[in-house]
Amino acid sequence: MSEPKAERTWLTIPEVAKKSGRTDLTVRREIYRGRLKAHRPGKTAKYRIELRDFSKWFGGWVSIPQASERSGMSESTIRRHIFRGNLPAHRPGGTAKYRIEISDFNEWLNSR
Repeated sequence: MSEPKAERTWLTIPEVAKKSGRTDLTVRREIYRGRLKAHRPGKTAKYRIELRDFSKWFGGWVSIPQASERSGMSESTIRRHIFRGNLPAHRPGGTAKYRIEISDFNEWLNSR
């Protein structure tokens, strides 16, 4: 009997784009800027993103609308706490959209 195939532990750029709801170009920018770790197994091979690196990049943050939905508070309340410094948030790459690290969000939510 043959052994079962090992499950793939990496994703391609189009797969990452589809799972994250972003464009291929945005994913490439994140790789070039060093925010998403990827490697090429050969000179002409396509980029590969390990599942654990994808999870760190995509799963470790929430947006203001997501934080609002999870907490039951309005988006303006979440923004107010960010501006007051009560809730740490970042604007990756100087974008207009804030990102809140999940661990910071959970800690802030539990302290309320």
